[in-house]
Amino acid sequence: AAVLSRRPSAGRPSSQNVCTRTPPTANHLNLAIFTMARFLALALPMLALADGRTSSFWRKEQPGALIPLSNILDDAAVQQHRVIGGSPDEVMITFASATPVASTVKFGEVSSDGEVYFWAVAHGQSTVTSSLNYYTPVGPDGVPIWDDAHWGTYTDPADYYTSPFIHAVKLGGLKASTTYRYFVPSSGDDVGEGQQTVGEGEKTFEFTTTPAVGPDARIRFGLMADVGQTDDSLQTMQHMFDHLNRTDDDDDKIDAIIFPGDLSYADGEGVRWDSWGVLGEFLLANVVTTYVPGNHEFGNGENFAGYMSRYPTPHERAAEGSTKLWYSHEAGPAHVINLCSYCDVKTNSSQYAWLAADLASIDRAKTPWVLAQWHSPWYNSNNYHKNDTNSMNMKADLEPLFKQYGVDMGFAGHVHSYERTNPVYGWQEAPAGQCGMVHVCIGDGGNREGAATDWYEPQPDWSSMREASFGHGTLDLINSTTARWRWWRNQDGVRVSSDEVMVERCEGGGVRYA
Repeated sequence: AAVLSRRPSAGRPSSQNVCTRTPPTANHLNLAIFTMARFLALALPMLALADGRTSSFWRKEQPGALIPLSNILDDAAVQQHRVIGGSPDEVMITFASATPVASTVKFGEVSSDGEVYFWAVAHGQSTVTSSLNYYTPVGPDGVPIWDDAHWGTYTDPADYYTSPFIHAVKLGGLKASTTYRYFVPSSGDDVGEGQQTVGEGEKTFEFTTTPAVGPDARIRFGLMADVGQTDDSLQTMQHMFDHLNRTDDDDDKIDAIIFPGDLSYADGEGVRWDSWGVLGEFLLANVVTTYVPGNHEFGNGENFAGYMSRYPTPHERAAEGSTKLWYSHEAGPAHVINLCSYCDVKTNSSQYAWLAADLASIDRAKTPWVLAQWHSPWYNSNNYHKNDTNSMNMKADLEPLFKQYGVDMGFAGHVHSYERTNPVYGWQEAPAGQCGMVHVCIGDGGNREGAATDWYEPQPDWSSMREASFGHGTLDLINSTTARWRWWRNQDGVRVSSDEVMVERCEGGGVRYA
């Protein structure tokens, strides 16, 4: 069954401290100190090319060190907590347990003095998955050797992976922009509502719901993708955690995360879903996050099995035909569309029919900003994943629909570098001063395959900024017409703002740079 025992629990035994408000560091995980030898150089000047910028700053191609399982897996009976969703009034809490426990979460509003005076109770359900492991050898440079990947043998029990009990509990009736504390009660605890002291050994977490839906609201998203389980991955999540813990009046504060796929890089090795859940718990148990699947949730022996059981996004209130693989939600001034790059998207498909209905249902007087995320980018000037067939087919089918309804910005991953386009449609940059959709590739989260450094030349007119480094992004929807996009490079243990633009939303949809 599940292997969940490697090191002492990082949780705190009482409600005096929320257990994960201090992220793990490289020392906590017995990692080597980040040194200058890990990188090529400090920031170098940007080079102008075709009215765009190709940054000459890039990390070495060798990927970061994969964090050993022995440094991640936890002794805790209950672990891998996550807050999944995006709407202001509901979230899904998922967690794992090595033994059968009730699928129950206690939660309460945190008062101004930091205490919870009334605990509500929510119940859900659990599941267990079992799969045949898919093994991918790693070369001496740390890069996976995909051509030598192979399945285990179904007659050999050593090749089986059986998950822990995976629990999913929906919390409903929440207030917008409100901080809640939650925990999983231990077996035998009073699970009734009311005032209660958190028991010994029960880890508590906190999240703040997204702002109420409305055109005058402000919301600040963090964006990361293609994260994985290396020292670079951990650095990206630590930097995102720093945004989360800033004060509400800080422009760098985030309210929620948008995650365009490629989470764990388990790649068919089931236990790596558990280790990724433990590694990222300090962040993802404390912030509302909206996910879509990537190729590493689909290929390499996955077929969405690990993803679907652990990341069951609430989707029922989206347009009819939504699923856990494609859905939408609204928060603040934004309507957020979440798509599956590895599901049928032809014009006669279920996903296309749902998307068309969802776009037609948007009330831009209520949610003036329309954002979309999916995994495989439509615009990419890197030779890595250049014009992947599924990306180009998806672009051909959906880009006219996005133009018809004036979708403002799209976010993808897959290519392990950063790139931001100018407003663009059909490979043509919008004329100066005119509006269009901006595409951002944010597949630079730090995964084990390393950075994608091979840009093709000349840089296309539609490409505004590109850099082969790891990092993350933030999108601040300041009001109904103005936003600020920033990309933050992981630079020698600190986050550095390396690309910033002000974005103006146009009447009828689409954007231009202010």
